Amino acid sequence: MMQEWDAGTAWNDAVGGVNRTMYSRWFNLAIFVLWVGMMTWLVVAKVLPPLREGDPPSYRTIVEAQKADPLVCWRMSWNDRSLGWAVCTTEETRDAVSEIDFVEVRSWVHFDEFPLTEMAPGLIRAFLGQVAAVPDDVPMDVRSMVRIDSLGHLTEFESTVGVDPTLHAAEGVVKIRGHLEGQHLRVLVQLEGLPRTVETYVPRKALLSDSLSPQTHLPGLRTGQTWTVKTYSFLRLPGLQDSPTEVLQARVTGMEPIDWNHEVLETFLVVYRSDPGSELGGADTTRARLWVRPDGTVLRQEVSLFGSKMTFDRLPAAAAAELADIVGVEPVDAGWSAEPPTYRTMLREWPGEDVACWTTDWNGAEVGWAVNSMTKTDGQPTRLDARVHFNENPLMGIVPPAIRTLIRVLGDSPQQLPTDLTSAMTIDESDQLTDFEATLGIGPLTHLVSLHGEIEGETMNVSSSMAMIRQKRETQLPEDALPIDVLTPLPLLPALHGRLKWPMPAFTLLGPAGEPVELLWASVEGKRKFPWNDRYLNVWHVVLKAEDGGIRARLWVRGDGMVLKHQVRLFGSTMTFNRLPRDKIGPVREAAFGAPSAATAPETETGEEPTAGGEPKAGSEAVRE
Repeated sequence: MMQEWDAGTAWNDAVGGVNRTMYSRWFNLAIFVLWVGMMTWLVVAKVLPPLREGDPPSYRTIVEAQKADPLVCWRMSWNDRSLGWAVCTTEETRDAVSEIDFVEVRSWVHFDEFPLTEMAPGLIRAFLGQVAAVPDDVPMDVRSMVRIDSLGHLTEFESTVGVDPTLHAAEGVVKIRGHLEGQHLRVLVQLEGLPRTVETYVPRKALLSDSLSPQTHLPGLRTGQTWTVKTYSFLRLPGLQDSPTEVLQARVTGMEPIDWNHEVLETFLVVYRSDPGSELGGADTTRARLWVRPDGTVLRQEVSLFGSKMTFDRLPAAAAAELADIVGVEPVDAGWSAEPPTYRTMLREWPGEDVACWTTDWNGAEVGWAVNSMTKTDGQPTRLDARVHFNENPLMGIVPPAIRTLIRVLGDSPQQLPTDLTSAMTIDESDQLTDFEATLGIGPLTHLVSLHGEIEGETMNVSSSMAMIRQKRETQLPEDALPIDVLTPLPLLPALHGRLKWPMPAFTLLGPAGEPVELLWASVEGKRKFPWNDRYLNVWHVVLKAEDGGIRARLWVRGDGMVLKHQVRLFGSTMTFNRLPRDKIGPVREAAFGAPSAATAPETETGEEPTAGGEPKAGSEAVRE
């Protein structure tokens, strides 16, 4: 029995070994076939499409295309009727604190009559419930900003709605702000000051955009490409939607001809459809369509809103420049440099012997005028002169006691005496400030207070004379310093971009604690809407602060560097210089320099954009005094 059992065991072991060997071979073969199938799918679905179709647009490729075409304007229509216009700009900027370079893409969409009734009844109730009574078809502005870092990553965005076309974007009634960290997006929605925070996830390589702002470029398109887009919009207000954002899928469906600028052009058709996973049970509907020229230029964008169609048609370059000039959007310099303003850039932007004229206000009341002039001769140093004239003396309350004592000798009413502040600066052939002078004169005392300074390298030596008291000071200048006279208007501050920050040592006749030089730091605080010459302009707002943080001056600077307003704080009072347009400087120029000679060219409007000195860039002769 023992032998039979052993024989049976041996037989079973032999048969089982054969079966196990067969099973192992079939199992290995199945794994191999499955691996080949998966690798084939991977190559066909993931590897070959990018090689065949190319990578879809990214922030890096889009920004590079936008930097080469920084100003784009659009004609906007609603269901084929004219509705308004849009302007998109792209500018490079630098953060003043982190010194990191960014690109800011801004858009301004203006509705002549925003079709509230055609949007949705729910939107009207939600919107008007927070805003005062707003009539139907009200003018409206939507402004948005997207900031992209030097690595091509979006870091933050902002979208603001205002129902008053003159209202600055920062004061809009609806505001959406978002900060992106990795793939986590934090969105703050403010409706009439009532904040709500939403946190959401952004798919990898997804593009963020404002659904009401046109896309200017989509380079590198090929048929069949797909990518993810996450849009945000004030139309998805809290109460109407769970989130102000929506995930869309973009796909290049093929080529399609369109009629643009009196030509029939072949374009890529890009279709944005809603992501079925973004809203449970939602239908996969078309949200937008874009017609893109093969070079990546978007010629037309069509957005579907509540069953209606809003269309952006790109304007040709000439028409875009005309619209930008009408609405006050300054041209963007595609060749931007991150360097702060210098006398070299100032002299380059202010050619010839020219005059800038201002009215002068003291605590809101007009008290006189001011002028700037420049004398430039080949082979000779350049001289910059400024004069501020007060019809009556507003300085009695702020001048030192010794000066007030001298002034009282002139009569019982010294505050009624005319007063003048003057300054003169010399710029050498290397465009460096070498010396300066400043004087304060009241009545017949033309040099009641005076300053004289010389600059050698990084050292400024200043001597002052005040009521027979003479003092000398030596000040070290920081790198990139731009010395100025803070009591006279600054005519130009070119090459401003983003949030620049640089030192501006100010020599002054009425400095704090009697010091003739105070180190100020200038920083660009962004853009503001500014009324000038019967229209609104987007201007740079520059703030000059002392080292203790106190604000000493503010400047409002046009895109070409022309300072339109210069405001100075003096011991609790405010002195403001308001620049006069070219056609209104005659009385001030005549008061400062006398009647113009017969040889002086008459001032006529040419319709051309003025240069920093107030004269046309071409087509007219500079006024010479």
